[in-house]
Amino acid sequence: MERTRFVIIGLGNVGLPLVKSLSRNHHLVCIDSNPDTLEQVAKMRGDDVTAVQGDATSRLVLEKAGVAEADTVVLTTTTEMINLEVARLLRDHFQIPRVIAIGITQKGIEELEKLDVEVESIFAVSATGLRNRLEQRTKTVQGIGLGKNEILEVEVHPNSRLANKPLSSLRPKNWHIGLIYREGNIVIPRGNAVLKPRDRVVILGDPKVLKTTADRLSFSFRDFPLEYGDTAAVYLAGNEPDEYLEEVAYLFRTFPLERAMLVASPRGTEALERLRGLLGELHLKFLETVESDGAPDVALRKALAKLDRNPAMLIFPRGALLNGLLGKHRRKRRLLALLEDFGCPILLASGTFPYENLAIPCLDSASCPHALEKAFEIASDLNCRNEALLVRPSDYIASEEEEGAFGQIRKTVSDLSLIYKASVKGRELEGNPVKAIAGVLSDYQLLVSRVAPASPGGLFGSILNPDPGWHILYNASISAMLLPPQETVL
Repeated sequence: MERTRFVIIGLGNVGLPLVKSLSRNHHLVCIDSNPDTLEQVAKMRGDDVTAVQGDATSRLVLEKAGVAEADTVVLTTTTEMINLEVARLLRDHFQIPRVIAIGITQKGIEELEKLDVEVESIFAVSATGLRNRLEQRTKTVQGIGLGKNEILEVEVHPNSRLANKPLSSLRPKNWHIGLIYREGNIVIPRGNAVLKPRDRVVILGDPKVLKTTADRLSFSFRDFPLEYGDTAAVYLAGNEPDEYLEEVAYLFRTFPLERAMLVASPRGTEALERLRGLLGELHLKFLETVESDGAPDVALRKALAKLDRNPAMLIFPRGALLNGLLGKHRRKRRLLALLEDFGCPILLASGTFPYENLAIPCLDSASCPHALEKAFEIASDLNCRNEALLVRPSDYIASEEEEGAFGQIRKTVSDLSLIYKASVKGRELEGNPVKAIAGVLSDYQLLVSRVAPASPGGLFGSILNPDPGWHILYNASISAMLLPPQETVL
């Protein structure tokens, strides 16, 4: 997605805190005469900021800073003459969509407003207030609560996955919606209420989860998998190859995961120490280990319950959940139970990393959008390629309904690619869906998929109504990211 470009003039008591508070979704250009302050900003934001030393009342300095390409210019100096002079230069020589400035006196505020400038009075201005003006879709609620961003106001973007969804389908974890503002009216959020594009909603909850939820509502999706929780839980049986430990470390290097919980069986002490060494190099904010016995899913459940952690992702060796004495049907039920109970993705690691090519089986129009959306989020962190795998129905025996469903899937892939401004290649295959997709998975390193709910009727029901996605996963030899049921995605 194209990033907004803000120019901030003045890095004093308002400008510097503003730079700190703005999200990484924006590129900043900062103009100030103090080289020490500019150096501080450069260290703080890295490649997300362009620092320009000079006098902003000079047209040449403004041109050097690329002001003409800015979406918004913010004048945060507390010298009214400087703000007025820069505002005049911007009006006379540049076409800036939006200018915001600090006003000092009533006369100065009136002069700035004549120049089509949005004015914040110096007696009421704050970095948070300016941040709210710039990032209009998410606002921090001030003056109530703990002041730790546990209450936010967010505008629902038309392309947000939560738009046009009834609240009863969301089943939020660690957050909820307090109020909905729609066209000047207040809508009380009940289960049958539907979120509409451009609604402004007040959301409350855990600040860590709330930030990512706000991003989902406002159509920013760079922080997978933090919308589910804050801790990645890793299972170690004790017989894992080095490739598994290295893939776990790769996941922590790649995704914005800063909290790890390592769950080891009594036989996993050696593997645990090796993995601690790999993760210790990453300077995680939180790393804890716990010994837990039993089957892999049982051991992890006990550890999460004991330490009361909120998982963002569960990581297992592929064989830990897909191999063993249990039948195929019972293994699927075990996976589904984990996905339902914890409502977060499960990564089944097979050692096929780094993830350069993602495979997304698109077998039906119901699950295809969800899997594609998550793949776009994953790819934004990995900088990898997405390929949607479609299986064309036979020209000879396919019904009109099957042909129509295939056309709808193809359209969904194209539409989502445009909406998310993401590149995705549609690879069309022929034949039996399970065999066709399984036959090309060696070209990829990560499978992104959903598992359909268990068929009614148990084992016989699964025989009569087979789940192609499950059979593809079961036969895959590459790492797989399994997604939780769609209604629990936040």
